[in-house]
Amino acid sequence: MDIPNQRSSHAVPTPRGGGIAIVVSWSLALGVLWWLGVVGDDLAGAGLAALGVAAIGLWDDYRSLSARIRLIVHFICAAVVVWLLPLNITPLAVNTAVSVLLVVALVWLLNLYNFMDGIDGLAGGQALSVALGFALLAALVGFNELMWLALILAMAAGGFLCWNWPSAKIFMGDVGSGYLGILFGVLLLLAWQHSAMLAAAGVILMGAFVVDATWTLITRMLTGQRFMAPHRTHVYQKLSDRWRSHTRVSVALLVVNTCWLLPLAYTVAFSYLQPLFGLLIAYAPFCALAIGLRAGVPPKEAVTC
Repeated sequence: MDIPNQRSSHAVPTPRGGGIAIVVSWSLALGVLWWLGVVGDDLAGAGLAALGVAAIGLWDDYRSLSARIRLIVHFICAAVVVWLLPLNITPLAVNTAVSVLLVVALVWLLNLYNFMDGIDGLAGGQALSVALGFALLAALVGFNELMWLALILAMAAGGFLCWNWPSAKIFMGDVGSGYLGILFGVLLLLAWQHSAMLAAAGVILMGAFVVDATWTLITRMLTGQRFMAPHRTHVYQKLSDRWRSHTRVSVALLVVNTCWLLPLAYTVAFSYLQPLFGLLIAYAPFCALAIGLRAGVPPKEAVTC
């Protein structure tokens, strides 16, 4: 049960751990696809590694664990995923360096998803819209393996969203947020094996969460705050306080993902824009919003919705 506190954006005790539904449904679907020969052993193994993240998240939901233990498990699971889905870059030294960076990036991705799961409908809506974007782009380039995995993830997220849309009847919890984060990392690695352009398009699709979480963390570190401590200084939290609505923020995210990030991701995936240029264009408004709302800077007072 999630009990409201000073950091919370809700005022009513709400059950958490609902993300287990996403974990079970996607894992079962992956098993079926593996049995049918649609996906290989490497991807099935990566799915098992992702279950490690879900397991430690479920444990933390019901019996709080130290950040150190969680991070150790996260790094182990991320390393297994990168090992199973290699990019095979030459020379070997470059491949090793890139692999290490990818492990760190995966750990950050699954943790930032956890940080961004703070208001009703936000994390589920992000998962639904980004996964659908992945599925659409994969279908257009003829990458059926990625298309099916992303589509199944979208359906799992959509089913959960029915229970998490404002006012939420259940919360995702660490079991779901961390799992979604590493799954999107798996999809990105899979996309990169097809083409760097498709992977860059995937990074664009996740822009709202990446910028908000990263900008906020860096700001808190640079200003000498206890950056590991709970807080309410993300862009989405400040918007929900300002608008006094979870629904408006979650709907706004869906609109931005669909009308801004998806078209830009398409132009990069099909080489109409260079990846770096596309990323800069896509991320610029989110950076401007973070500056305008002073993301990472504590508000004068907290407001619950």
